Amino acid sequence: MKKTLSVLLITFFTSQLTFGQIGYGYTGDKRANIDDWSKMVKEYRNNGQRALDESKFDKLTDRVREKVARELGWSSYAEMVIARKEKRKHLRNERKIQRFEQRIIKRKRNAELRRIKKEERLKRKNKN
Repeated sequence: MKKTLSVLLITFFTSQLTFGQIGYGYTGDKRANIDDWSKMVKEYRNNGQRALDESKFDKLTDRVREKVARELGWSSYAEMVIARKEKRKHLRNERKIQRFEQRIIKRKRNAELRRIKKEERLKRKNKN
């Protein structure tokens, strides 16, 4: 028993000395964990602005857009974009109205079902 205990202790302490604490304990950070948000925001804005500038000032695509809009019967691409936005807005409002009407219909249906079930309960109660 003493031999096995001594062998166990010797192996435990030697393994601790040779391997150290792998994965245990706090070792500390080499650098601060503070992010420079101002730098990140500036890079984000610059990248976003660059993307806008590239799409805005690409004259070939502007000419193609104007040509396609005129072929579709619009006087300009800008007019077509405005009309499409208005159409999307109108469709969105229609969907909202439909959902609202469906909620009203559902509430009326559920109220009617509750009324019928209540009447049936009262009839059964009066029979007994």
